[in-house]
Formats: sequence, C-alpha cells, structure tokens
Amino acid sequence: MRLELQDDHLSTLQSMKDNAQTLLTKKCKERQKHKFDLLLAKSNKEDLHECTDKWVINHSSRQLNSIEKKALSKGLNFTPAAKSIPIPRIVAAVETGLRKVPSSEAELARINIIGALTKAKPPPSNITIEEYRAIKDLKKDNSILILPADKGKATVILDKAEYHQKILSMLSDDKTYKKLKRDPALALERKMNSLLLSLKRAGSLPDALYYHLRS
Repeated sequence: MRLELQDDHLSTLQSMKDNAQTLLTKKCKERQKHKFDLLLAKSNKEDLHECTDKWVINHSSRQLNSIEKKALSKGLNFTPAAKSIPIPRIVAAVETGLRKVPSSEAELARINIIGALTKAKPPPSNITIEEYRAIKDLKKDNSILILPADKGKATVILDKAEYHQKILSMLSDDKTYKKLKRDPALALERKMNSLLLSLKRAGSLPDALYYHLRS
C-alpha cells in the first residue's frame, strides 16, 4: 500500500488518524471529568448536609433553608470580614490606651500605627452574599432566639415565646430561686472600688492596674 500511495496521501491519512485519536482522547477526558464533577458535587452536598445537621439544631417553628443553615453552621463566634478598615474606631481605641503611656513612647506608637493603617487593606470576604443576607434575615426575626448549645459548639434555634415560658417556669420554683428586694450589684461595686482604692493607697496595687480594675 505504501508503494501505491504518494507521500502526501500518507501524510494526510496519518494526520487524520492523529486528529481522530486526539478527539477521542479529549472526549474521554471530558466524560471522565463530568463524572468526577458529579460525584464531587454529590459528596459536597452530603458533607454540607451532615455538617449543618451536626452544628445547627433547629427547635423553632421556623423552617431554615440550606443557606441559613450553612450560615449558622459557622458558629456564633463567626464574624464577617470587614469591608473597610475601621480607622476612626482603631484610632479612638489607641488614644484611650496611650493616655497612661509616657508622651515620647505614645508619639512613637502613633507614628507606627498611622503607618500601619495607611498600608492596611481589608481582608478578603469570608462569606457569600447569600449567607450575609440570610444572617440579616435571621437577625430581623423577633420570634426566634439563636443560642449556643449547653454542650458542644452547636447553634440552637428556639421559639422566643416558648423559651421565655420555660424560663418563667424555672424561676417560679421557690425552693431553688429567691426574689431579691433590690439589685446587689451597685453595693458590691462600691465595696470593690473601695477595696481597690485602699490597696492603691497602701502601695500594694500599681496605678495602672488600679485604673484597669476599678469600675
């Protein structure tokens, strides 16, 4: 056959063969990738369902959708990343802390902090727009309470009315609880401040610690 065909014909046939083999390999890879993506999506969906069921316990009458469950599964200590650097708040906090620092050290600290704030950039977002909206919607719902579980790190959602009813039922137990005539917090606060002042005057308590502890 090689003798009967010209070289250009052989080259064309070889090129057609190579193209067909490349196309077949590409289709096979795409088919395998599609199968893998389907399995991965199914696995992620099952993992998410298991995760939300483990960390989100809904005892309320509100039906939570998947986005709300995913947002709540982040935990009550989760804080969305700031969209901008809160420079005024940082400066105010720094100035409060520098009041008890020598002026030379305070000025140096201000220079360093201003330099850091000038270069600072907001962190990347750690929450989707849908999850952010879900958190806002849950916050607006006055019929529910979102609380940490007594044990573990799960988040519990309860009906507010039912929760308050249980609290009142517990407080009505006269054998366990006693109603006070007045709030003892103010009297305890005065005693504590008086004790701290006595320790400061006696030289047993440094000024910085005294001002930190007193209310």
